[in-house]
Amino acid sequence: MLLLSVLVAGSACAASETADPPAPYVPTPVYCASGGDALCSVIPTAIGTDDALHVGVGYPGLSNDVTSAKSDVQTPFDNMAWQMFVALNWQASQSGGNPATGLSGTGPTVWQRWSRPEDVFGGPPGNCANPDNLPRFNLIAKSDGQNDEGFLEAATNQPVIDVNGNWTLFERRLNDIEKTYITQNNLDSLAGQQLFAQAGGTVALPMPTATVPGAMEVKAAWRIIDASEQPRYFNIQALLDVEEGKVDNNQRLCAQVTLGLVGLHIIQNNVQDGALNAQFIWASFEHKDNAPTAAAACDATDPNCYKTIASTKASPNLCPVADGTGGFSYYNPACSDLPTNTPPVASPDGDYVWSSTPPYAAKYLTTSQSGASCGTQVSHCWQVYSLTQQLNTAWQAQLAALDSVFANYYLIGTNWGGNVEPDGTTLTNGSVPAFLGNSTMETYIQADPVNGNCVNCHSNATLAYSSGTTAKPVTYPADFSFLLGLADKACIDLAAGPIWNNDAAQTTCPAVCSAKTLQWEGQWTTTVPGTQSVCGCCIVAASHASAEK
Repeated sequence: MLLLSVLVAGSACAASETADPPAPYVPTPVYCASGGDALCSVIPTAIGTDDALHVGVGYPGLSNDVTSAKSDVQTPFDNMAWQMFVALNWQASQSGGNPATGLSGTGPTVWQRWSRPEDVFGGPPGNCANPDNLPRFNLIAKSDGQNDEGFLEAATNQPVIDVNGNWTLFERRLNDIEKTYITQNNLDSLAGQQLFAQAGGTVALPMPTATVPGAMEVKAAWRIIDASEQPRYFNIQALLDVEEGKVDNNQRLCAQVTLGLVGLHIIQNNVQDGALNAQFIWASFEHKDNAPTAAAACDATDPNCYKTIASTKASPNLCPVADGTGGFSYYNPACSDLPTNTPPVASPDGDYVWSSTPPYAAKYLTTSQSGASCGTQVSHCWQVYSLTQQLNTAWQAQLAALDSVFANYYLIGTNWGGNVEPDGTTLTNGSVPAFLGNSTMETYIQADPVNGNCVNCHSNATLAYSSGTTAKPVTYPADFSFLLGLADKACIDLAAGPIWNNDAAQTTCPAVCSAKTLQWEGQWTTTVPGTQSVCGCCIVAASHASAEK
């Protein structure tokens, strides 16, 4: 019996030694915020359950050693990112319904029905005739330090040029929830922002509820495409409206073009949840044909890697690409001798001027050793996080099964502000991941330890209004939204009680305006006969201090 026991025990040990290792962890896609296995048009309002956010004092950062959903912090964020991408790219004319038609890409999407900043904050109207009411890209020379974000990247005021020699174009939108908050608090004008600041107001953009999204914004990047490229892109017909001073022949440029979507930022305010801070999260998507990944791209879990890819005067080639790489919209293999992620050299006055005919960036192309005319050679300095890439594969398969053009897009990452526990050796900047840059919108700051992510960059957002002096301005935080720095309207209507005639207005309105340290513009209007009138009160002096990622 003793011998039998030994044999049995030996067999058990042998069995344990030859047992198969556990299957590697695979993140689970959640295709609809309201449940179910099909893609849907429901805009999510939260990331859902995320046990890894509640690990104690702080969150240690992204890891390649995730073994279960309980230790997987990023997938709930990435699922929410994809849910927002699908819901916002649903056809605006179709509420819910069949995903195959909702995601066909054949008409205006949900986010394209949102307001543009100029609809809220004011701005110059376009000058080109637009009988078909096409989306207008109004490219003008800006003043007061505001850059022209129609074709300049916000963080650097520099453009990016595609392989066809055309500028990349940008537009921004905001949902009605954010718009309502801005207008109800009079934050859409400089005068209103002054009153808000003087009253001690703090900008607190709406948070989501269980059923209603919070404040949301979208930033899109587009490139001009031809008919052969249209099947691979979500595309629109658009009107270029470029003012005379930005065109080489000093004549206004009016041109109808086909634009293909190459990049999309989606942001939504989120409530505090464990290590997640109460602020926006940023979901960033790109077209798969944009740019190659650098030969020695950094792992998303290794923030310190930025030191190895930082560009210097001695070594300007930021994130070089393997030889022979081609087939991209922002990388030409015939130009491989040129440095990557390097902005075009501006004109002597520091500006960039449009050519009057395509290619519109012709004056800023560089000639390679092979004689090719080259735009911006772009590469991805960071790999997509491994679990994000696995989730991308699942979501893209769902879209491909519907023959949707949106299957050609992928999530480069979801950025959120976190209580990240420092270990004394790894760069900790309160952002997860520590670096995230869209190659079409943040081309030149991918290794910037301060602004190389959305969280830290947007923490600098302020109101357009500032007090103090030019030498020592006092700025006011804008809750991570750079849109509030675009307020261009100088005046606001203030209630003045009944004003019976113009003579009375000459006395009443200056008093009403000066009481708020504003100046009467000379206009007044009766809003309720016999009861209420308003005076047009304008800001006396203001500065515009804002720069956006």
